[in-house]
Amino acid sequence: MPDTTIENLYTLYFSKVFRGASPAAGRESDYIKFIKASYKGNWMADGWQEQTDDAVRAAGPSIRQPMNKLGQRICGEWAKPNDVRTVTTNHLKQWGKAARDTPTIASVEQQIIIVERMIPKPLVAVHVFEGLRM
Repeated sequence: MPDTTIENLYTLYFSKVFRGASPAAGRESDYIKFIKASYKGNWMADGWQEQTDDAVRAAGPSIRQPMNKLGQRICGEWAKPNDVRTVTTNHLKQWGKAARDTPTIASVEQQIIIVERMIPKPLVAVHVFEGLRM
């Protein structure tokens, strides 16, 4: 699994999620800004990249793939405009905390099941990568 950049991840996955959301799903520049924010984090919350790295340190490298999947599904939906998305900031925090507090493949897979029931089916498979360069 090689490293990737946020731009490659956007091209391979998030741009397709955005374009499939709705003809009036907002500006794509806003969408990519929110994708980057969800992975980088801010003063209020750790980003998904840091949460994934924490889970890998706690549970080992095999948890990276499920964390990648969960992160892409959550972040891709959360970054959509409020009137289109089904994932809120509270969901983002809740699922990130659950994955971080119980960093096992089984617990992350359980979170994936919850997310998959809640949000639209993906248009493209998630992109598996080792590390993310912002």
